[in-house]
Amino acid sequence: MAQLELSKSGVDDLVKQIRSGDGMDFLYMLEFIVQAVIKTELEHLISAGYYEHTQDRSNYRNGTRKRKKGIKTGIGRIYPEIPKLRSGSFYPSFLKQYDRIDQALYNILAESYVNGVSTRKVQQLFEKSGMHDIDKSLVSRCGASIDEEVKKWRNRPLESNYAYIWVDAIYTKVRDDGGIRPMAVLIATGVREDGYREVLGFHLGNSESSQNWKEFFQFLKSRGLRRSELWISDNHDGIIRALDECFPGQQRQRCTVHWLRNVLSKLSKSEERKYLPLLKNIINSRTKASFRLEWETLIKQLELDRKYKLIDWLESSYEEIIIYLDFPPEHWSKIKSTNPIERVNKDIRRRDRVVVIYPDEKSCIKLVGALLQDISEKWLSGNEYLTNPIARIREYRMEENRTREPDKDLTQLHLERAKTVFI
Repeated sequence: MAQLELSKSGVDDLVKQIRSGDGMDFLYMLEFIVQAVIKTELEHLISAGYYEHTQDRSNYRNGTRKRKKGIKTGIGRIYPEIPKLRSGSFYPSFLKQYDRIDQALYNILAESYVNGVSTRKVQQLFEKSGMHDIDKSLVSRCGASIDEEVKKWRNRPLESNYAYIWVDAIYTKVRDDGGIRPMAVLIATGVREDGYREVLGFHLGNSESSQNWKEFFQFLKSRGLRRSELWISDNHDGIIRALDECFPGQQRQRCTVHWLRNVLSKLSKSEERKYLPLLKNIINSRTKASFRLEWETLIKQLELDRKYKLIDWLESSYEEIIIYLDFPPEHWSKIKSTNPIERVNKDIRRRDRVVVIYPDEKSCIKLVGALLQDISEKWLSGNEYLTNPIARIREYRMEENRTREPDKDLTQLHLERAKTVFI
C-alpha cells in the first residue's frame, strides 16, 4: 500500500467508516493504523515530519521497504511499509516482538557476510531476502540485544517438578578454525504441573556423549529442576548413563517410534512387510491387556519362524517400552515417543537449511535460542497441553492400586504352569 498521511481529514474519515461499518475492510483498517503508528515513531526519532524543516532534525527519509512475509494477525496478514533512512536504519519498536527469530537469522547471515565467510549460496539468500546493504553497526546492535535476551531466557529458574520431560538431540554444522565440524544441540522440553508445556533449555556439545548430557542435566538442576515423573528419550547410551547419574531412580520411557525402527533394521524387506502390522498393533494398543496380547502374538509368530535372536533382543527391550502403560491412558499418545520434541527439531532444521553453516558457536546459540524461546513462550501463552498432569498421575496410580489383584507368588505360578504341562 502507498505511504499513508494521517491527516485530520483522514482521521475523521476513518472514524466515520468505523462507526458506520460501511465498506470498511477491517484488515485494511488495521494496516492503516499500523502504518500511522510507524510514521509517528519515525517522526519522533528524526524530529521531523514529511517535508518539515526543523533545527532538531537528525536524519532524512530514503524511501520504504515492504515486509515480504507481512505480520500475522488474528484476522489475516498485513504488509506495512518500513521507512528507510539515508544513514543508519529504522525498525518500529512495537513490531520487534513479532520477529525475534527473523532478527536472529538476519544477524547470523549478516555476520557471515561481514566476516568474509559467506558463500555464493549465502549471497543469493541475501538477495532473495532483499538484504543488499549490510550495516555493520546494525548487525552489532541487533546481535547484542538478541544475545542478552537469549542468555536471560536460558538461565531463568525452572520449576522443581515436571510431569513429563522429553529429551533429544539434533546435529548442525559450525565453522571452527577454518574448518567445519558437526555440533550436537541437546534439547529438553517438559510439561509443568499446571499442564502447560515449555522448553526447559538446550546445550551445545561436540557429540551426544554422556559427559555432554551430564553437563546439560546438571545445568537444568542448577536452575531448580529436581524431578520428572517420566523422562522420554531414544535409547542413546549417553542419555541413559547421564540420567542415571543426575536423576537416579526416576523412570524413563524408551521412544516406541525409535524402537520400531530398531526392530525393522533387523529384518529383511520381505520380513518387514510380514511383521510390521504386528509391531504396529503393539505400539498402538489402547489397553494394557491388548498390549500384552499383541506382544504374545508377535513372539509366537517369531518362534514359528525360528527368529530366536530377534526374540532375545525384543525381550531385552520389553521393560523399557512398557513404562508408559503405568501412566494415565489419556497421556499415552504423548508420552510413548519423542514425537512432541521432534516437531521442535523440525523447526530448527528448517532454519538450518537457510543458514547452511553457522559462522561460529555463538551464532548457533543465538538462532537456536531465539527459536526455542519463541516456541516456549507460545506454548505458555496458549492452551494447556494436559490437565493437572501430576495430580492425574497420582490419582490414576491410586485407582490402579485399588483395583489390582495381589500378585501371585512366583513359585506358585511356576507350580501351576508345571501342573498344566503334566496334565
